[in-house]
Amino acid sequence: MENVADIYPLTPTQQGILYHTIRAPESEVYFEQIRCMLDGPLDVLKMQAAWDTVVERHPVLRTAFLWEGLDTPLQVVRQTVTIPWDIRDWQTTTETVETQLEKLAGDYRQKGFNLAKAPLLRMVLVKLADERHHFIWNFHHLMTDGWSTHQMFKEAFDVYESLVRGEQPTLPTIKPFRNYVAWLKKQDNAAAESFWREQLAGFETPTPLQVDKRGANTSISYAEADIHLTTETTAALNALARQNRLTLGTLVQGAWAILLSRYSGEQDVSFGITLSGRPASLPGVENMVGMFINTLPLRTPVPDSQPLLPWLEQLQSRQLAVRQYEHTPLSNVQRWSDVPAGQSLFDSIVVFENYPAPEDNGQQSLTINDMRYREQSNYPLALLVVPDEQMRLLVIYNQNRFEADTIQRLLGHLTTLLAAIAAQPELTLGELPLLTDRERIQIFREWNDTATSAPLSAGVSLPPETCIHNLIAEYGDTTPDKTAVSAHDGSLTYAELITRANQLAHRLIALGVSPGTPVGLYSERSAEMGVGILGIMQAGGAYVPLDPAYPPERVAFVLADTNAPLVVSQVH
Repeated sequence: MENVADIYPLTPTQQGILYHTIRAPESEVYFEQIRCMLDGPLDVLKMQAAWDTVVERHPVLRTAFLWEGLDTPLQVVRQTVTIPWDIRDWQTTTETVETQLEKLAGDYRQKGFNLAKAPLLRMVLVKLADERHHFIWNFHHLMTDGWSTHQMFKEAFDVYESLVRGEQPTLPTIKPFRNYVAWLKKQDNAAAESFWREQLAGFETPTPLQVDKRGANTSISYAEADIHLTTETTAALNALARQNRLTLGTLVQGAWAILLSRYSGEQDVSFGITLSGRPASLPGVENMVGMFINTLPLRTPVPDSQPLLPWLEQLQSRQLAVRQYEHTPLSNVQRWSDVPAGQSLFDSIVVFENYPAPEDNGQQSLTINDMRYREQSNYPLALLVVPDEQMRLLVIYNQNRFEADTIQRLLGHLTTLLAAIAAQPELTLGELPLLTDRERIQIFREWNDTATSAPLSAGVSLPPETCIHNLIAEYGDTTPDKTAVSAHDGSLTYAELITRANQLAHRLIALGVSPGTPVGLYSERSAEMGVGILGIMQAGGAYVPLDPAYPPERVAFVLADTNAPLVVSQVH
C-alpha cells in the first residue's frame, strides 16, 4: 500500500465515536474547533511550516479511518499528508466581522470530514488588520482529545516562535498513540467487570431530567447556552474545596447530581463523567497525544437528610474508585449493567475543561487572545465547566429534545445550587435551594396574588374571601343540569358533581379531615378528579395532586413531605 506508515485497530472509545459519526453524518457530532485571535506580526509561511512540523511529528494527525468492507475498523497512518489551508483577507470587508466569522466557522462544521481521507483537519486564517488575524483549527474528535489538542496547539506556536527567531525547534521525544492501543488490548477485564457490576447493580434506567420533549423527532440538532458564576461565588467554591480537600469538579458534580434528583424525583441518580484515560503504568503517556478520554457513569445516592460535606466526600471517593477503571470501554459497562440493551446508561454528562492556557512571557511575537474550544458529543445534554475567575457553565443540548427556555431555567437552578453550596455548606441536601430569586418572587408573591371580586352573574360580585367550592355550589343551584366537568371518562352536571363531592366530604370529615389538612389526590385527569378536588375542599382540606405516572418513590416522597394522612384514589 502506498503512503502508509502504520495500521492498527481503533480503541473501543474511537469505535463508539465512529459509530455515532456515521449514524448522524449531518449533525456535526464530534466535529471540533479551536478558534482564537492572533495579535502581532504574522509570517504565514512560517506558521504553515510550524503546523507541518507538528503533523509530521504526531501520527494521529496523519490518520484516516477505514471500516467499509472490513470486519473490524482500522486506523491507517499516512506517511505524508498535505494540510488544507484557507487563507483570506477581510481587511476591506464592510460586513460585521464577528457575524462573518461565525458564519465561516459554521460553514466548516457543516462540511464535516471524509473520515477515510487524512488529514482530518483544516486550517483557516483570516486577516482582519495588518497585525490581527483570526485562526480556526477544524478537526475530528476521532484523532485527539481535548488535552492532546491543546498540547499540540501549544507545540505548533512554540515551533512558530522558534522559526521566527531563526532557531531550530527543540522538541521532546514522544511515544506514539499505537502504544496505548497495544496497552489496552493487554488489559484483563475481570476486575473491571466485577467493579462495574457492583457499582451498577439494580440500576435499570438512565436518570431522566423530566423536562425533555421525547417524541417522534429523533433527529439531532445542537444548540448552546451558558452562564457565568459571580467572582465571589467562584472564589467561595474554590475556598470550600481547598478547606475540605475536595476538587472543584466534585462540587460541580455534586450540584448536578442534586439537580438531577430534584428534576427526576429520584434519590439514586447517574450521569456521565469524562476521565483522562491515561494509565500511569504506560511509559511516556504524559506526553502522548491521541484519543485517550473516556466517558463513564458516576452513580450516587442523593438522600435529602444527609449533610452536604460528608456526602461530597463520599461522591469524591466514588469518582476516585471509577478512575481505577477509567480505561473500561463504555460498551462493556453497558453490557454488565441492568439497563436494557439499546438504552443509554445516562442522558447527561459533566465535562470539566481544565486545559492549560496559552503562555505569554512577553517574548512571543504573537499574542493569542479570545481562545475558544467548540466540541459536540452525541449525548442529549452536556454540561461543560470552565474554571475561570468567573466559572463558566456551558450547556450543549439537542434542541429537538430540550426547549431553549428550559435550558436557561436549568442553568439558573444550577447556579442557585452552587451559590448555596458555597455559602451554606452546613445544610443537608434537601435543604439546599433550587429556585432562583426571580422564581421565588413569581411563585410566592405574583402567582399567589389572586384576590379578586368574582362575578356570579351580570351585575353581581362576591367578596374576595369567598371560597371556590361555595362559589361552585351557588352557581350549581342556578344551573343544576349544566355540564360542570367534561373529560375522557365522561361528564358530570353541576348537580351530580356537587352531590358526589358532598358525599366524599362527609366521609373525609368522618375520617378526621379538618381545615388545612393535606389530603393526597392520586388521580389521572378525569371527571373523577373533579369530584376529588371539590370534595377535599368542601371538607376543608388542601388537596395534594399525585400523578399516577410518578415513580412510587416520588409519590412516597410527596406524601411524606406534605405529611398527608389520607389519600383519595381514583377508582379503576
